[in-house]
Amino acid sequence: MNRQIQSVIVSLGFLLLALFVIDRCVGWGMDRLYFSRSHKKAYALKGVHEELLVMGYSRAENHYIPTILEDSTNLTCFNFGSGGQNIYYQYALLNTILLHHTPRAVLLELGSIDYLKTSSASDKDKLSQLSPLYAHCAAIREVLDSRGIYEPWKFLFRSFAFNSTPSDILYTSLVKGNNPSMKMQGYIPIIGIYNEPLVPEQIEYEELDPEKIACLNRFVRLCKDNEIRLVVAISPAFQIAERKFRPKIIGRLRNCGVPVVDYSGLLAEPQFRSYFKDVLHLNYTGAEYYTPIIGAKLKVILNDIGYEKNEGIDGRRNPS
Repeated sequence: MNRQIQSVIVSLGFLLLALFVIDRCVGWGMDRLYFSRSHKKAYALKGVHEELLVMGYSRAENHYIPTILEDSTNLTCFNFGSGGQNIYYQYALLNTILLHHTPRAVLLELGSIDYLKTSSASDKDKLSQLSPLYAHCAAIREVLDSRGIYEPWKFLFRSFAFNSTPSDILYTSLVKGNNPSMKMQGYIPIIGIYNEPLVPEQIEYEELDPEKIACLNRFVRLCKDNEIRLVVAISPAFQIAERKFRPKIIGRLRNCGVPVVDYSGLLAEPQFRSYFKDVLHLNYTGAEYYTPIIGAKLKVILNDIGYEKNEGIDGRRNPS
């Protein structure tokens, strides 16, 4: 009986060792393959060199044309906007970029998903897109581990970080140098005109999210500590929702010395309907109209001197 038990233990040990070796080999291979492809996260880790970075959720990705911003500011530009991603993602991604490159300026498109409590889909669920970067950056690990007590254990398996990436790898392999997310320096144009009747948005309840606000504060501090000029923008919407806490967040950012440019109402008139794909997103024509406007404003701001106030957006002073 003892020999049988020993045999089972030895067999189990060899099985676990084999699984460990396979996991490490698969993880290593997927890491090499994933970061050899042309896409934004690989570029953030190893390639970015631009002086001005656009960051934020889908409205950042679709509203800011880098070539126009380059003409306006005389700074090279890349758009790191990513659909559905909030301030947790932006904070983690900027930390990743800072491992090898420090931009001169960051333009952050601010949305309610960056400071309000939201559904899980707009909170931390989509942060799994950062999983391939888990082993490369402490801030990525911090953000992903915050999703639950079991997250660090999951990532003990190197292959786990890539369990949702095979389709991405296949896609970037097929498009090769024509990946739309890279072809226009990260900008993704959207086509179409909003023709639906306007329906008033019903906002029944809003609540600030202290964790998101703390992360936004860390984002501001990260820029300041690295002498990056941060500018926050709110781009045009066809239908402006009355956000109860937006003025408060804008005020706190300005108290930090962060310029905030609110163009949300710039095109909120019937004659500008052709500039929108839907009530929140500019189409390509709208982006062509808006980008020179924010570019001119950005040039003025970046040539100014400021950014000296030291109060955090949560109302407390940042540590010196």
